[in-house]
This record gives sequence, structure tokens and C-alpha cells, in this order.
Amino acid sequence: MELHHLRYFVAVARTGSFTRAAELSHVAQPSLSQQIRRLEAELGGPLFDRTGGRVRLTPLGEALLPRAERILAEAEAAVREAQELLGLKRGRVVVGTTPISGAHLLPPVVAAFRQRYPGVAVALREESTATLVELTRRGEVDLSLVTLPVRDPDLEAVPLITEDLLLAVPPGHPLAEAEEVPLGAVAGEPFLLLKEGMGFRNVALAACAAAGFRPEPVFESSYMDTLLALVAVGMGVTLVPRLAARGDGDPAPRFVELAPPRPTRTLGLVWRRQGHLSPATRTFVAVAREIWPGERTGPGAG
Repeated sequence: MELHHLRYFVAVARTGSFTRAAELSHVAQPSLSQQIRRLEAELGGPLFDRTGGRVRLTPLGEALLPRAERILAEAEAAVREAQELLGLKRGRVVVGTTPISGAHLLPPVVAAFRQRYPGVAVALREESTATLVELTRRGEVDLSLVTLPVRDPDLEAVPLITEDLLLAVPPGHPLAEAEEVPLGAVAGEPFLLLKEGMGFRNVALAACAAAGFRPEPVFESSYMDTLLALVAVGMGVTLVPRLAARGDGDPAPRFVELAPPRPTRTLGLVWRRQGHLSPATRTFVAVAREIWPGERTGPGAG
């Protein structure tokens, strides 16, 4: 049994005509009829009742039809997948990201993707979360790595990682050597925040609200590294995602665990719900989910 036998059989079954099936299959009718007879000989019985000037399925034909359609659908899906994988020899993926995520979460994903598909270019565009959501919705970037949730009905999202937040304080701060502290312990202290439009700003404000206070920022920036440098020289305190908690400066801030319930943030990829994802873009999402499979970082991980 060969696939073209099944294609001809399905065409006759759906049109009810050998002539019409031959036209749609771009084959001469005698050739199509011959292939149907070969299929019937292999199966051991007639597939069509040709009496009375009409073409009807026999019980054997009725039993074969749904199976034949499933086989053909699977074959076509396999061909599409193979073509898409071959297409990954070249292409381009435009990924939007915030500066924090671009620096700490995307590098291993981009490196793994480029190692597997060196012919596909990956372009990164750093913007605020609000701008990335709009660029993604308009299709100006293929997908974006942002703080979730994103409440936009035009976008679809997949979470990649949930991480704890840490409190960053200056060296010499009374809490600098504590094992863990409640976030409310810094209520009223000078606070540093990311600017409006940055997704992590909302996460930090929500965490403070849950701790019973609203911080009054003494300084705002678009970059977490700037905030941490200001913390290090005593300008105030801030919240920082665990993956971004780096103390390699001199001076460097101190990072303190927060007491349970620990605030968290979730990062994920978003793309247009109704848009067509190229094979390269779908594969980039798959690689990202492989490297960051919705895991959590921090003392509560696992």
C-alpha cells in the first residue's frame, strides 16, 4: 500500500466520482482507476460499489476512509515538519527583552540556539516591558521576554522561570548581615525603583504593598545595575530579582533573603496570539523552555 493509493481512494470517496477525483488529483482517469484496483486487490475486496451509475463506498471502503485520512494527515504533517527543520538552516528571530532579563536570562538560551542552528540570526531589542508588549502586539518583534502576567488579549504567553526577590542594602546597613528579614523592616527607608513601564517596578511595588507599605522612591532608573550601584554607596535600598543579584562592584550592595512568604516574579515569553510563528521562532521558544522549564530559583526551589 502506497500513499498515492490512499490519496486517490480518498479523492474518489469525497467527490463520489472517478472523473472528478482524477481531475483534482491531476492524473488520467484510467491511471487512477488502475491504482484503486491495486489497492482493492491488496485489501482483498472492493472499496466502491459502482452499480446504478453511482459511486458509493462499500463497508470495506467506509472502514478504510477515516484511517486513510488520518494516515495522509500524519504524512503531510511529517513533510511540513521536515521542511520547517530544513528551513532552520537560515532565518532570523527578533527577540524583545528588558535590560535585566536580557543580561541574566537570555544569554544561555541564545547560546544554545545558535549552537544548534548557526545559520539563524538572533536579534535582540531592549526596551521597557510596556514598549515590548506593544512591539510584540504589532509584530515588530517575533516574541518578547517579559515579566508576567501580561494582560493583553492579543498576546499568548508561556512562563519560563519564577525567582525569589532579594533585598539589596548598603554595606554597613543594620540589616546587611541578617540571614533573612521581613520586607516591612525597610518601610520608610529611602527606596530605589525602576522607572514607569519597567515590568519589575510593578513587581516591587506589589511586594511592598503586601508587606504593608508604599515606598517613596528617592531615585529611579531604567537599569537595575544603576540602582545596585546607588545602593552600594548608601543612597537607599531596593528589591532585586535573584538572577540579577550581583555584588561584583567595589563597594557592592549586600543581598538579604526575605522572610516567608517570599515575594517572587515570573518571567516568560509572549507572542501574538493570531500571528504566524516562523519555524525559527517556534524552535527558539522550544529551546527556551528546555533551558528554563518553568523552574523556580531560590531557597524554596524544588
